[in-house]
Formats: sequence, C-alpha cells, structure tokens
Amino acid sequence: MNQVGKTSERFGRLVKSQSDMMFALGDLALELVCPGQADYLDSFAEAVGMNAATLRRYRRVSAAWPQDKREKRVSWSVHAILAAHPHRFTIIQNPPSKGWTCSAAREVMQEFK
Repeated sequence: MNQVGKTSERFGRLVKSQSDMMFALGDLALELVCPGQADYLDSFAEAVGMNAATLRRYRRVSAAWPQDKREKRVSWSVHAILAAHPHRFTIIQNPPSKGWTCSAAREVMQEFK
C-alpha cells in the first residue's frame, strides 16, 4: 500500500474514533439529564471543561439516533445532519452511489424542506 493509501486508512480510523466519541458523550448526557434539565447539563459541561452547546448537540443527536439505528460506517456528522428528518432510519440505510458524505446528507435535507 502506498503512503496516500496508508494515510487515508489512518484518517478513516480517526474519523470513526471521533464519531464514536461524540456518540458516547451524547449517550452519557442522555443518561445524566432528563429532558427539561438543560441548566444541569450546562453546569455539568462547564464542570468537566466542555462547551455546553456542544454537549447539548451531542445529546440531541444521540437522542435522535438510538444505538440500534446508527449506521456504524457513517460519520456522526452525517447522523447529525439527518437527525431532524422523520424518515432518517430508512434514509441512512440507502446511501447515495458514492456513499454518505455531509454534502449528500445536506442535499437530502434540502429536499425535505
């Protein structure tokens, strides 16, 4: 494998790790705080050195995508973009010909609006 291939493979593993981490933080925020307790979540985020808006976003995406509905080969960012679509579980199972990208997910959402 050439250097570009190795770098691309490593990059892909890092993106997957990042997506896993974002879902894990969102899942923990779901466990930690019931809906309507945003003040507590904000205080918690501050206490652990995290931006409160970021943690709220992770939580919102995790809530929209139960673990058994997440597509493991698709980035957290694509899940985030599709999170508000009422048919997201079916849509993510049917990727565009070149696979899911943020641009492809945005196109789906533009058609939805």
